[in-house]
Amino acid sequence: MPNQRRNISLASLTVLSIGMTAPRTSWGFAEDVCWRQDGSGVVACTPLPAACQPVGTTSAACRSAALAVAGQVGQLYPLRRSSIHVDATYVLAQAVGFDADDAYWIAAYDEATDLGWYEAIDPTGAPVGGGGLRTATLDGLVRTNLASGGVYFHFVAPRDQPGVPLGVGVDGLHPDLGDPTEEGFLVHLRAWALAGTGASRPLCADGLSTATAAGDLALGAACFARPGGLPASIAGALAAIAQAAVSFTVPTGRQIIVAGSGSTRPTTSDHFDEVIDDTAAHTADARLGIYLHAVADRISHHVCTDTAELVGPTGAARSFDVAMTSADCTQGLHALRHMWEAGVEQDLLASQDRTLAAALTIVADELAAFADARGVLDTATWTPAARDALVAELVTAIESSDGGARLEAVRQVGCARGQEAFPGLAACAAP
Repeated sequence: MPNQRRNISLASLTVLSIGMTAPRTSWGFAEDVCWRQDGSGVVACTPLPAACQPVGTTSAACRSAALAVAGQVGQLYPLRRSSIHVDATYVLAQAVGFDADDAYWIAAYDEATDLGWYEAIDPTGAPVGGGGLRTATLDGLVRTNLASGGVYFHFVAPRDQPGVPLGVGVDGLHPDLGDPTEEGFLVHLRAWALAGTGASRPLCADGLSTATAAGDLALGAACFARPGGLPASIAGALAAIAQAAVSFTVPTGRQIIVAGSGSTRPTTSDHFDEVIDDTAAHTADARLGIYLHAVADRISHHVCTDTAELVGPTGAARSFDVAMTSADCTQGLHALRHMWEAGVEQDLLASQDRTLAAALTIVADELAAFADARGVLDTATWTPAARDALVAELVTAIESSDGGARLEAVRQVGCARGQEAFPGLAACAAP
């Protein structure tokens, strides 16, 4: 598809983001399991089309078919979730030592980062928990929210390294979470999540902070601003959400977490804890879930974003620019690669497209690191070998082509380890 950019004004972007009318294909680890509207159960809602067989096919007919399937999911299935962001994350969280309650909120806020909010449902689609399992609304972070910069939690581009050619040395399949120069957004978000409830560390638009003594723009004490305290601009362009690349601009400063509408002003990240409005532990879980979502999406979208560096600040306006418009960022390939992530045998894919195991592995490692920081890491059972075995089992479970069977297979992986089942699913049998 052509990479021609299409400009959108701030006013129309606000309508776009609040109304959630952007194409539904702007996914990272897409919602792969959906609930039938008649309450008759769960289906796999992003099956690989016949035109895309054998696995690995990327023809024009395949890309068109994949886009057609992905484009109708939201209309056909109002209730849906990602077995990766939700179910697998829930199992991994308990495996490292989090209790089932914390594991739920971590997974729920992981999914809320895509959908704006999340609430557990049973196999018929009915909510469970009497309203007590619904997250706060965080629509400022969703993938379709261009005006707030929410899109940057899903399409995470590395940062420019002066003197290094575009894309050289970048490995988004295995992002370096200790490198604030290259993986600035993830390093920034990780520090915010790890700082915990009530901490003064800011959450900034696209992770852009003031410069540290080391020179990075990720771990500063405040959000980036021009001289005099005025915000700079982050000019973005993204080809994955429309037929032509969409251009948009986000100001630097505190990240917007609730978009607001009408007379209600947007809510920025300095009010995050009060928006969550729950226990300190659940606020920490929410931060962790949001961070894990961005990590997984960095891996999911790496083929697109590895050569889409954030450049800046430049010029008198101290502006930034990131263009995610390569051929690998276009709609059809974007939709197709998400279909390869669930319901498909991973060994059939090229190495760059085996994002499922890569994401589950790093999510597991980060869950363990955060569990350790909170003093709940199960050091008796959590080892690299245990991690690898669990990730392998989860990959096999998620390869199930049937949606209901996929959820059941992931549930069984957790039950076999003495875990509690995800709310709404059948309880694990007593040992």
